[in-house]
Amino acid sequence: MTSFQVWTSTDDGATWKTARVTGAGDNYRVELPKAAAGQPVSLRVKAAANGGSGIDQTIIRAYNAG
Repeated sequence: MTSFQVWTSTDDGATWKTARVTGAGDNYRVELPKAAAGQPVSLRVKAAANGGSGIDQTIIRAYNAG
């Protein structure tokens, strides 16, 4: 993989914040926001690999904070 980016939103995608991504190769860790219990969190992921393949996916209300 040549690039990996993640953004999070706590307002159903109206605004996005860059999430901290650490790691390399096939092992990445993303720091998710501290949201209030029950608050929905949306995710956007963009990844690209050598050779031009990639993904750009948005999931509105991916999970509710615990």
